[in-house]
This record gives sequence, structure tokens and C-alpha cells, in this order.
Amino acid sequence: MKKALYFVSVLLVFLTLFIGCSNQNASNEPEPSVQPSGNPTEQKPQDPPSPPVPATVTMYNHYNNISDARIEQFILEPLKQKLPHITFDVVRHGAGSTITDLVAANSFTDFYYGSNVGFPAYMNLDLQFDMNELIKKYNLDLNRFDSNSIDAIRNFGLNGEIFGVPFSANFGVMIYNKDIFDKFGVGYPVDGMTWDEVLDLARNLTRKDGDVQYIGFDPGNPAQMGSGLALPFVDINTKTALVDNEHWRNVFSVFKRGVRNT
Repeated sequence: MKKALYFVSVLLVFLTLFIGCSNQNASNEPEPSVQPSGNPTEQKPQDPPSPPVPATVTMYNHYNNISDARIEQFILEPLKQKLPHITFDVVRHGAGSTITDLVAANSFTDFYYGSNVGFPAYMNLDLQFDMNELIKKYNLDLNRFDSNSIDAIRNFGLNGEIFGVPFSANFGVMIYNKDIFDKFGVGYPVDGMTWDEVLDLARNLTRKDGDVQYIGFDPGNPAQMGSGLALPFVDINTKTALVDNEHWRNVFSVFKRGVRNT
């Protein structure tokens, strides 16, 4: 369960912020004044409003590789409609454009699109920004987002900070080879299985047939299992490990049994 209970794009805040700024600027225009004259209804002509100043906003795409189609659908098209004076550029992670490269060149982007798995890399460089005041100022309703995703983001704050908002979510799936199940006469996996039931299937499939060694189940690694449960690794207040507790022991137990029997 990766990207999206993983950290999330601040794009929605970006759109809300700039739309809010546009509305706020409009409300700050001076009120029409009455020209002193014999006709009380005669008003002084107003200068036409100044056109918006063109600006470029940049976003760092860290590993998650949002597609060009999604950028067009969720960012560029809404900007053209609401804020046509804004140009939006995406800087993709790669050689010469790593996080440290951009920070060293003092050219890190305005926003970033990443996941909560990769978010510590930003915090290590002190790039995070608490959005609570902006969320309040522009009346962004966090209840519109999945509560689990919001909680995953809140876990990074020591005092209730919110460093981003959800954009998309990835959910774990089990992929299996029907041909192997059919070959050994084992029933297919079904929805709602427990880990014990999955491991029982794995035992029935783990065997050597001729020169081929079949492995019934690949459990991945403990960190992947733990991330699906949003389990922390370290207590950030005491700087001590948090892997010796009931939740992590359950993860290690499943992983150990999965490796032993596959």
C-alpha cells in the first residue's frame, strides 16, 4: 500500500491558495468615490483594473511520476480556466535534479508531489511547511479527504502540523497465477482472507515439480507490511525504536511464517 496513504500532493492547496489570492485581490480594489460637484450622482471615472502579473509556479515530482495526462486534467486545465496568467512547470527527479541538487542551487520548487514514504527526505532538509494557517484562511475542508490519508500526513507533525493534502491513493492487491493453482488443484484466493489463510495456500503451492521449484507466496519485506498499517519506526520525541511492540511483532510473525513456509 504505497503512494497514497503515502504522501500526497499539495496541488489542491496550491489551487485553493491561488484562487483565494485572486479573489482576495479583487476584493481589495478601491471603492468608487463620488466626485464633488453639483450633481451628487456623478461619479469619478475609475481606472481599469491592472491585469494580473504573469507568474510561474513549479512542482517537484519525486519518484511518483504523475502522468502528463493527469497534470493536464487536474492542474493545467483548471489553471487555464481560473488563473490563466499562471504558468505551471514540473521538475522531475533525476540526474542533476535530485532534492539535494535543487537545494544546493537554491532553486527548490514551490511545491512537491511525493509520498509519505519519501517525505522524511524533505524533513531532513527542513523543506516542510505547515499549511494549517492557509487551510484555515482559505477554508479548505479536510473532511472532503479520506481520513486515513489525513492521519498519515498528520503523523509527521509534532504539534498538529499538516505538511500536505492527499491527491491520490494506492491500495495493495494480491496477484496470483491461476495456472499454478490449477496445476496443483488448489483453490484461488478470495476476498477477505486472513494472513493465516494466505499462508495455508502458500504451503499447498510451495513444492518442487520436476526441475521447477514453486514458491507459494512472496511476502515482500516487513517495512512494506508495516507501511500498510502506517506503523512508525521511531519515536521522534525520545529518538528510540518502536519496532518492539505488539503491532510490529505481528508483522514480523507473519513475515517469518511466510518466509519459512515458502
